[in-house]
Amino acid sequence: MQDSFERTSAGLYRSGAFLIMQQHPFQFVRKDVHPFYINCAMLERAPAHLNDVVADMTELLSVESLSHAISLNVQISGGESRDWIFSRPVALNLKIPHLSIRKDVKTYGVATNFIAGDIQPGDYIIHIADLLTAGTSATQWIDVIEGSGATI
Repeated sequence: MQDSFERTSAGLYRSGAFLIMQQHPFQFVRKDVHPFYINCAMLERAPAHLNDVVADMTELLSVESLSHAISLNVQISGGESRDWIFSRPVALNLKIPHLSIRKDVKTYGVATNFIAGDIQPGDYIIHIADLLTAGTSATQWIDVIEGSGATI
């Protein structure tokens, strides 16, 4: 696990995604103030480092989160749209379904609601969220998932 932490940390640093500003801390949408910020757009522009981070997330989830949930219907979810950078590849790597949670109800196409995917009461959902850049939509997405009868 230590190797994964070091690889992820190095990827965030080398891609320019990890920013530190002690003198002028970052203010997040929720009004929290922190001296660090992870810019996912920078990580997205560095595919090798993004792949390393996704591989480490996959390893972490496959070992810790899924070991006790084998008999449950487990799915990965991510919210629109930065979460999908991480949640979709992790779901593909784990070979489990992905739920795309939208900010607004979709009014066209097949799935005309907040969730694109098949979610059932009793499903076990692992939600991957990019909380450092915004964090305001995560509460809404949790409400949507739990409102469907699934466990997050």
